Amino acid sequence: AGGAVYGAAIAVPPDRAAAIEALPNQVLATKAIERRLAELVAEAGRDSGYVLTLPPEHADGSPSGAPVTADNDALLETDVTDFGFRGDGDDPDIAMYVRAKARLVRMPTQKTLGESTFHFQSAPRKLNQWLDDGGKLLQKAFDALLRDLARDIVDRRLLHYPYGFM
Repeated sequence: AGGAVYGAAIAVPPDRAAAIEALPNQVLATKAIERRLAELVAEAGRDSGYVLTLPPEHADGSPSGAPVTADNDALLETDVTDFGFRGDGDDPDIAMYVRAKARLVRMPTQKTLGESTFHFQSAPRKLNQWLDDGGKLLQKAFDALLRDLARDIVDRRLLHYPYGFM
């Protein structure tokens, strides 16, 4: 994420640049992004009538799903490929963004049924807005970003898959 933040940090004083560089760590210090996305995808799937199970690395102790088993029809893999903040100028408006991939796989043949790339970005805010009140706005925007991403993954990979799973 540091490379993604470089453009935002290059034109600001060192103390503000350090605060910008620290934003991803503030978010990730309290939430495991991959696990949270998997939980939200399972939740969005359930809301759409699908029973989604979580991969073993995310299933332990999760309220959103159970581990993948041999009798599952399909596996929806998600992968966060990039996460960070961007903005330009002396007092930049900074937007949080996340990029992810999702792949729907027929089980047990492991045939790829479809694959998509996703990119979501928050509304830009000033650094002090992100950091005010202990970073509550930052946490809220992060959760909203992942919820939007999860909903889109379910909508684009499951609800619009033209051939079903069989």
